[in-house]
Amino acid sequence: MNVRLRLGGSVENFLNSSPVEISNDCSRSLKLCFHEFKFPSASKVLPTLFIESEQEVLRLDHVVALSIYDNEKRIQGKLDSVNLTLRGVPSRSNVPVAKSFAYSVIQKILDAGWTRHIPAYSPRIPGSESKKTPTCEKILTESISSHPCFDPSYEMSDEQWWNVDMFYYWYFYKDGFYLTLKAWRSRGEKDPIGHASYLFTLKFESEREYWLSSFEGEDRLKWKELLPALLEKYQASRKKREDEAERAGIAIDRTYQDPPIAALQQ
Repeated sequence: MNVRLRLGGSVENFLNSSPVEISNDCSRSLKLCFHEFKFPSASKVLPTLFIESEQEVLRLDHVVALSIYDNEKRIQGKLDSVNLTLRGVPSRSNVPVAKSFAYSVIQKILDAGWTRHIPAYSPRIPGSESKKTPTCEKILTESISSHPCFDPSYEMSDEQWWNVDMFYYWYFYKDGFYLTLKAWRSRGEKDPIGHASYLFTLKFESEREYWLSSFEGEDRLKWKELLPALLEKYQASRKKREDEAERAGIAIDRTYQDPPIAALQQ
């Protein structure tokens, strides 16, 4: 089953053209709809999803679940927030098997034209510097999810991979959309050392949805006006972290440029 989806495209067109049956749960009072499909991970046949853009197409095989929120209060009828779950690796997989799957997905994402995204508050440290950090979750003494170990161009060693506590995050950007690839590792009491189960998910967000998540309550209604001040705060945080890293002998990738923000250019 091949399912095609264009980020930023029409939710209605996607629902009408999908060969997979999609459930719809809508609230008229809230003007909110939740659309999804879900399959047992052991299904013999699972959808293949093609994420379309102007040029490259991202192909994702064995999609177990897809969910879309369609909220007219945010942006009517557009595919601006899409969540996917993949059938990843068997339960109790060892580190090489889990790594192989993760990096195969990462390579597909890169081949489709997505590039590494470093959140505006995070230091711009390349993966080549990761071994200068105590773990793949800390830079010096501070925990940070956008660690250089998660530079998509860098492959962690087996030891680095296993020493991550529970969650793995890789961040990407392309043509006004942000993508987070996340792996969640869980271990049972009887799992052998070095073996675990993993859940692999992908979250696609438009620029609007990505930045809205930084605000709460009434501030969400005026996020464009508040964003410049937030960016200044983030840049100050990044500079502080980068200065500390450089003093510790960790190189900064000053060629990295943050993605443009169309909302600030209007």
